[in-house]
Amino acid sequence: MINYNENFGFYGLRTIIMMLALLIVWGLIYWITNGDYKKLEKVLKFSVTLPVVLLIILMVRAVTLDGAGIGISHYLSIKENTLMQVSTWREASTQILMSLSIGMGQLIVYASRTTKKSVVQNGVITVASNAFVSLLAGFVVFCSIGFFVTQQSVSWESVPGGPPLVFESYPAIILQMPGLILGIGFIFFLMLFFLGIDSAFAVIEANMQPIIEKSKLDRKTISMTLCGIGFLLSTPYVIKGGTSWIYSIDGVVVNYGVPLAVLFECIYFAHLNSLNDFREQITTSTIVFGAWKMVIKYLAPMFLVYMLILRIQSDFIETIGSESFLTNVVSFGVVMVAMGTGAVLIKKYVQKGEMSSASTGDFR
Repeated sequence: MINYNENFGFYGLRTIIMMLALLIVWGLIYWITNGDYKKLEKVLKFSVTLPVVLLIILMVRAVTLDGAGIGISHYLSIKENTLMQVSTWREASTQILMSLSIGMGQLIVYASRTTKKSVVQNGVITVASNAFVSLLAGFVVFCSIGFFVTQQSVSWESVPGGPPLVFESYPAIILQMPGLILGIGFIFFLMLFFLGIDSAFAVIEANMQPIIEKSKLDRKTISMTLCGIGFLLSTPYVIKGGTSWIYSIDGVVVNYGVPLAVLFECIYFAHLNSLNDFREQITTSTIVFGAWKMVIKYLAPMFLVYMLILRIQSDFIETIGSESFLTNVVSFGVVMVAMGTGAVLIKKYVQKGEMSSASTGDFR
């Protein structure tokens, strides 16, 4: 939920409605995460499967639209100049980190609950499923845009990307579709809703599980605390001027926060610990394990450092003296302070729970 009013402020009927909607959403996330893992598992089976089914329905509709062929051609055409640009690979790597939730804890938490112990097999299935859904979504978007530019006789470049594509351009495209406008619109936004819910409670679960295992606090208390923090952190996006907040803060989190987290994890596990300790849990294949060690120890850190240097150059060095430079600096500072504060609070939270467990003799 994003408030596209560019003027900052907290008042107005629209802001109040969006705040209430945000509260309901976080209440739903609390309901999902405050129970045992079996409850979460049942929700996941429904909330993960449904968006894929809805996406397939949208694709069937999209490929039958006039101009869909133009969209598919634009989608699948290979542009050598674009492939040779570093920014293309930078954006692609960032997208992969986000879509697979690398370095955020979700995969580790979910994997710890699986009965299948093949890490390699589960990893291949996860990556392949992510690629399939991403390609499927690409067909839906590009077929729809092809229809839109054909109907409106506008250039392809005039259609914006990012949040405006989802909340402005795509609804406009749906209104142009012949027949079942309400049905297609409902399916589209229902799919977005479940994708957002999945992402949100996955983040909560990834933070809950370590605290539960290391402290004496019950699941409901931790869930309520984390959901409350999530609600407070989400409020800037629904007040007036929410668009500016999401572009500034989200951009820093995506472009710096996640890559830095992955980089630190690679350094910690590969250089401050022995990767050989994980061999039994990963694979018995010497070749596969050797390739994994090479990636974690050298290739991934080198690539991440290179991408971060390029990002710093484009966001800071090349914008010195402009208004965007100050915005980038402030956003970066806010996010880094927030991440550092969160890490310190979680550490103290866990240590407090460990001390309580030690004093009562309750070790879990």
